[in-house]
Amino acid sequence: MRVFVYFFIIAVMSCSHDKSDFKEESSMDQRQLSDTTIQKFYDNGNLKEDFRLKDGVVHGQYKAYHSNGKLSLQGGYDSGRFVGRWEYYDAEERLDSVTEYSIVNTKSEINRKWVFDKNGDTINERSFYYITQFYKDTIEIGEFNSLYIMLENPYFGDQLTILLGGFDKGFSNVEEVTTDSLWLTTYGFQYNFVSYKPGKNVVRLIAVDLDKDGRAKYFFIEEEFFVVAEYSDDI
Repeated sequence: MRVFVYFFIIAVMSCSHDKSDFKEESSMDQRQLSDTTIQKFYDNGNLKEDFRLKDGVVHGQYKAYHSNGKLSLQGGYDSGRFVGRWEYYDAEERLDSVTEYSIVNTKSEINRKWVFDKNGDTINERSFYYITQFYKDTIEIGEFNSLYIMLENPYFGDQLTILLGGFDKGFSNVEEVTTDSLWLTTYGFQYNFVSYKPGKNVVRLIAVDLDKDGRAKYFFIEEEFFVVAEYSDDI
């Protein structure tokens, strides 16, 4: 299956700076100088950026600051790719927006986005996201469970389709796997399932938000639950 996705053009933060602007502190010994902490400063001495390089690319936690010392943004990199939750703050360190990135078939893609006003309330017309809830976070082997998915604030809002298939971690097989498609008339969906694998399990689905012209925004849903091998009174 080939998946065609309409995504935002993302301005990727460059890490190729003038070395004179940096304070570099190697976190490893001389044999591992490619694993380096980079700190860049404003002219007033305040910290501007703080991140790490691993094997020559940005990896792990990234933070940037306003010239007044307040946090500007923070998030994570996975070998140079945006991953997870990125938070953006104004000059008074009020949360402006949150963007969630997912690794899909080795590439970083925007999955969800929330934009907030000065009171911290979500600006729906500038946000797009879903919410999920398991019936139970922990179940027994062979026990029925369900995952409820609600596209709380769609990107287009004309039609929702759920793609079901044996998706691998990071949706690395998204272009090859055979899927079943469910066309929904509402933006809520309950996925029912049974698991016989003890330990941590993962449900992976793709929600496709379509408009009347056929354009699509893909939401990559990956949620974990736990299966215990024996009965527990704590479930």
